[in-house]
Amino acid sequence: MSRVEDKINVIIVDDHQMFLEGMELLLRDEGNINIVAIVKNAHEAIKVFNNVKIDVVITDYDMPEMNGIELAKILKKEKESIKVVLLTSFGASKIILEVLKYKIEGCLLKNTGKNELLSAIKAVNTGNKYFSEEVKKIYTEGVFAKEGNEEIKLSVREEEVLSLIAKEKKTHEIAEVLFISFNTVETHRKNLMKKIGTNNMIGLFKYAFENNVV
Repeated sequence: MSRVEDKINVIIVDDHQMFLEGMELLLRDEGNINIVAIVKNAHEAIKVFNNVKIDVVITDYDMPEMNGIELAKILKKEKESIKVVLLTSFGASKIILEVLKYKIEGCLLKNTGKNELLSAIKAVNTGNKYFSEEVKKIYTEGVFAKEGNEEIKLSVREEEVLSLIAKEKKTHEIAEVLFISFNTVETHRKNLMKKIGTNNMIGLFKYAFENNVV
């Protein structure tokens, strides 16, 4: 019997009890899905992972102590064939870059519906990638914002601001670190977007990571 015909062993990881219960309700009656475990943090997930067979891990990104991507990295190091579907909030552009960097198979909005969740599980279980339309849109807008980044010339101050932006520092925090005004930071941000050729934060994140500005 092939893997597609077998039940897919799934573990769900999230620190919100109501969300876990909702996910269980969505999946428990699916004949080809076997919910192996429902756990509240990454450490519990690792313990379960070491004791039972798991095909797909469904994990929230935002968890205390260890986030979903860090969990995925540990599990994939233990078992390369494990598949991960990461759930995140809309607009978390840096997370999408990390998903691609660490070759995580799926990424969805946390409020995704049952049909899309099932499609994602089945897709990644058969070796494919699955990203929601919203996630793909955010990424595509950043990737194709502008070509030829190697020709972009940033000042020392712009690089400092960009580095702090990539570390998810807020405007007032950047102003405090660099001893400049709030408005000056915002001006640098606008100039960076214009130089790099993007109108959203993912373009800045992508440029910073690809050009080792962080």
